[in-house]
Amino acid sequence: SWGVYFFQIDAQTNKLMQLGGYYEDKYRCIDGEWKIVETRFQHHLIEMMTLEQGLHKVQFIGRSLADFNWN
Repeated sequence: SWGVYFFQIDAQTNKLMQLGGYYEDKYRCIDGEWKIVETRFQHHLIEMMTLEQGLHKVQFIGRSLADFNWN
């Protein structure tokens, strides 16, 4: 497994997103070559923010975006 951290800034809408988690890959040797046969991502943190007057305003922080809406 390996960790990933992603940070995105949308300059047009002043929205920021941070995402952190881990990938778990399963490999199999096929015809003498190692291939990824399955990839799974488990997120541990999602943070959504807006920039208002130079300040970060947290819109969402948690593990599931199922019910999140920017509006």
